[in-house]
Amino acid sequence: MNHPQQEQYNQRYEEVYARLNSAQREAVDNTEGPVMVIAGPGTGKTQILASRIGKILRDTDFLPHNILCLTYTDAGTVAMRKRLTDFIGPDAYRVNIHTFHSFCNEVIQDNLSLFEKNVLDPISDLEKIQLLKTLIDGFSKDNPLKRYRGDVYFDMRNLAGLFSTMKREGWTVPFIRERVEAYVESLPERTEYIYQRNSGRFKKRRPETGQTQWGTRENGEAPGGGGTVRRVPATHAQSEPVRFRRHDQLGDTGL
Repeated sequence: MNHPQQEQYNQRYEEVYARLNSAQREAVDNTEGPVMVIAGPGTGKTQILASRIGKILRDTDFLPHNILCLTYTDAGTVAMRKRLTDFIGPDAYRVNIHTFHSFCNEVIQDNLSLFEKNVLDPISDLEKIQLLKTLIDGFSKDNPLKRYRGDVYFDMRNLAGLFSTMKREGWTVPFIRERVEAYVESLPERTEYIYQRNSGRFKKRRPETGQTQWGTRENGEAPGGGGTVRRVPATHAQSEPVRFRRHDQLGDTGL
């Protein structure tokens, strides 16, 4: 790189550095050892990282390819490289900037022999969709996720999210079964599944006792001769009128 261009990049870096506040400068100036920056969205974290990389390259003997920068998204890698290009020039393309996934994939590809594989590429989005469809098609007839009308692959996105969470959190099949059973058992006592408002002579259920509060007729008898009110989600109860059917007339009591 010729001298005038280097001076131009140095000037841009000084302009960026001058716009940093004291706390940001402290993080940028500390080029030795780890630095933790805790800040919310839009507060300049990317600018701090880019400036710190520029500071390291200016004040130490590290080369661009000696630096590894990891972000969470592809957009983050693009933004980081663009900012570096503004004040260090073409050397920005020699800095290793990756998402966590792309970096890990690069490590795997460089060490395939350790995985006893000749080729180990991540599946494409199309292959992932086809795999999930094959899984759903193989469900038994009594599987609760098996659908025969409408969108038969309705739960495909939910399954993809579940598998992703299982890998990220290290969930095992027994753990998931245990949590599902506990959730199902807790449904009758969850607020969203308990009738929440009074309507006429019918009263809301009391969560602390598990009993339904009944209104009475003028003669003191319970309405419907002792029928029961079916629990429904609160959102449904608030949007739909209550209809009571006598047990002794229709053989059932419902809302």
